[in-house]
Amino acid sequence: MSNTIVIPVNSGMDAYAIIGELKSMGLLATRDFTWLFTPRAGDYFSYETIEPPTITITFVEESMASFFRLKYQ
Repeated sequence: MSNTIVIPVNSGMDAYAIIGELKSMGLLATRDFTWLFTPRAGDYFSYETIEPPTITITFVEESMASFFRLKYQ
């Protein structure tokens, strides 16, 4: 298994809500996990979304990655 999970989100605010949930569980950014928000990729001429926004979270412990993978996917 991998320590990295990719979660599709609707907006940056959803990504911050997930990070807030991790912090409320007592996890610390850069010590227990790192994260990256990727905004939507699209064709800005026709306003079609090619890739939806995602948040990529990499955990230090594989057990945490497994827990959140089951929770969000």
